[in-house]
Amino acid sequence: MARTTESWVVDSLEDDVAALEGEDGRILHVPARWLPLGCREGDWLRVSREQTGRGKATLTFAADLEATRRARERLRKQVEELEARDPGGDITL
Repeated sequence: MARTTESWVVDSLEDDVAALEGEDGRILHVPARWLPLGCREGDWLRVSREQTGRGKATLTFAADLEATRRARERLRKQVEELEARDPGGDITL
């Protein structure tokens, strides 16, 4: 049977529902219990979909630790760059 794998990021976890965002901007809502244990917002997942016949499919969710690490590193660098350009002033974040 055909199998496809895509990368999705955990956008939010609320009320036992996870909102996942695909690289193309699509949003997928799934029960949070389907995600790997310890999964949290901002984590990247590899989602595999395998057709099992007659319109049925199996989804498999796996943590993508390397993609998560890269994303967090990019965000850390962005924050550092913004802080370096901040002249200071009346508001402190």
